[in-house]
Amino acid sequence: MMGVPEEVIAIDLEEVIAIDLEEVIAIDLEEVIAIDLETVIAIDLNDSR
Repeated sequence: MMGVPEEVIAIDLEEVIAIDLEEVIAIDLEEVIAIDLETVIAIDLNDSR
């Protein structure tokens, strides 16, 4: 990293970390919500019959 200012390195790392975290959180939340909703709907339908 010779000749590269520390500020540039810090900005790059923050951007990479932010993007990775957002993607991971978004994927996890979508999967969890989808699974929860499917099971709740399935249970409700079974009970009403």
